[in-house]
Amino acid sequence: DEKYVVKDLNGIKVGMIAYTFSDITDDRNRPAINGLPTDNAASGLINAFDYDNLDMFYAEMENYLSAMDAAGAEATVLFIHWGSEYTDNVTDNQKAIAQKMCEMGVDVIAGSHSHVVQTAELLRSTDGSHQTLCFYSQGNFLSNQRANNIDLTTGQSEDSLVVSFTFVEYSDGSVHLEAAEILPTWVLIRGSGDGRTYYILPLDETVDDWSVAYELSGSQSSDAKASAKRTQDTVGTDFAAIRSVI
Repeated sequence: DEKYVVKDLNGIKVGMIAYTFSDITDDRNRPAINGLPTDNAASGLINAFDYDNLDMFYAEMENYLSAMDAAGAEATVLFIHWGSEYTDNVTDNQKAIAQKMCEMGVDVIAGSHSHVVQTAELLRSTDGSHQTLCFYSQGNFLSNQRANNIDLTTGQSEDSLVVSFTFVEYSDGSVHLEAAEILPTWVLIRGSGDGRTYYILPLDETVDDWSVAYELSGSQSSDAKASAKRTQDTVGTDFAAIRSVI
């Protein structure tokens, strides 16, 4: 199979590809994922890049973008595993890679790996001809990482962000990113031990009372509200600025 997909979504063909950082030798022999070298059978199945050889990554992405274009892609989304864990600080490498992807024509970047929500940015190419919507990290969608069982005591590892975005095809056949929305979520755990059940709660501001809608206790309701505030404090202002432009 190809290591990307081009999917028709309501009449617009969207090319999607995922990458993760790793340690890679120049001949791409056995990339190490999470520090563990892949076996020979798996080494060619993973889209991986090395921070010490970003030129190789950029060359591969150029080839993949060309291939997706040839397959009919009218818009492109990159899902990327990058940055530093347990911090909402975006690294210089993330910013450099994101800008390069913008220059290459990627439309949306959806980041992960930090386990906490990071900010969002609307990037523009140097010549002003292209813009890229970048979410540096969408946090922990489903996890067991609670404020009381890891060193990160702020609760940020309980938070996530669902992103929706809209591509529109104009009468001249061109496709543009025209809208985007965010929905904070929080992981609720009920029960204990092997009886634990995990729920992804949409922290939707249009819901009148989360404690009633999701049957939350007083402490759970407080935790959900704290989660929504953390996410909005991290990404809300920047995203509001983005939404006013696209």
